Amino acid sequence: MSNQPTLLPSLLALQSPTSLPLLLSRLSLQALHIQPYHIRDDIYSATTSVIPGQLRNLRLRAERVASPSYTAKGKGKGKGRAQEVDEADEGREYTLTYISPPMNGREYAEMSVRACIGLEVAGESTRKEIEGFIQLLGFKHSHSYTRTGYLVHLPLPLPSSTPMTIHLAITRLSMDQPPDSTAQEPPPTPTPAPTSEPYLLTLQPSRPVQAVSARGEPGLEDMMRVMRDVADRIEGVQWETGRL
Repeated sequence: MSNQPTLLPSLLALQSPTSLPLLLSRLSLQALHIQPYHIRDDIYSATTSVIPGQLRNLRLRAERVASPSYTAKGKGKGKGRAQEVDEADEGREYTLTYISPPMNGREYAEMSVRACIGLEVAGESTRKEIEGFIQLLGFKHSHSYTRTGYLVHLPLPLPSSTPMTIHLAITRLSMDQPPDSTAQEPPPTPTPAPTSEPYLLTLQPSRPVQAVSARGEPGLEDMMRVMRDVADRIEGVQWETGRL
């Protein structure tokens, strides 16, 4: 398990499908690059609450990659190890993260800010293995959803000791059935099928940040200021925090 809690600020918006071509055209002038995006998030809630009224959630994210993660990243040695990889896990990278509810406070009023802690599960690399670990922690599946569309990488005008960008995800969201190791995901569609449903836009840093800047890394206040500047330069989008 890693590490210290970090903070993930977000801005949200809805965009009509008719305006998507113009939006992507404008973004192409600002973006470092734009790529297809397909993720599935399974949300798990703690079966017991440490603090009454406050739920703890884990997010198991499966992201499609261009090639199987085991062979692309050298995980596993030789042909025999590659054959052991579950077919359902090929071409997917899994991350497990503790996600808090949106934080309250005046300093968080401009955006939705959640605390995040990445969990590193040594030796657990398949969905089935990670789900078993989640159950041992006392979490139960709550809901699942898939987001399909585009991921726009925008430059970050802040000094950072490690590469970092602003991510703009432009996706359609669909609720999924509970995870089933025997069920097969439908094949990804590079371009979402035509429909009148709006796109969900999510603006976030490419990784969570510390509350206070340190050692050349941007802090929350700096990141929120830059995100607001970036959001203001995206024409035709009405940003919200997602708070009720």
